[in-house]
Amino acid sequence: MCVMWERWAAGTAWYQKCPRFLKWMSAMLLVSIGWLCFCLPDTAAMKQYLSCLFACAPAPERGYLPFTWRYFTSRRFVFLMCLSAGGSFLLGDERIQRLWKTKLEALPAMQTARYAFLLLVWLLSFITIVARQYSPFLYFQF
Repeated sequence: MCVMWERWAAGTAWYQKCPRFLKWMSAMLLVSIGWLCFCLPDTAAMKQYLSCLFACAPAPERGYLPFTWRYFTSRRFVFLMCLSAGGSFLLGDERIQRLWKTKLEALPAMQTARYAFLLLVWLLSFITIVARQYSPFLYFQF
């Protein structure tokens, strides 16, 4: 659907004058709405989801929007976001990267610690994915 729309609009003058960012945004909006056709059971559910998404209707108590502010402000989520942001800023610093390249990377113990840390992060990610509730593959639902 998105490709058809883009090919139709590509020949028009207004589309060629449109900034690249707006073209990307419109494509992402169409793709996201298109995916709803696969994950929602019927058009009534899709209408309710879209009206809640664009704040045209109040969110149902039990419904299609599981990620509320309570989800994003849980202690676990805030801790993980602070940990990842701190690690990104700390390890993304140029001075620390230069120190790593020149001095720390040469030590065999640091290489072992690096791989042990990566293995630990992989294991924690795997455990987190497996511990969540069962979610079948999207196309098995049809």
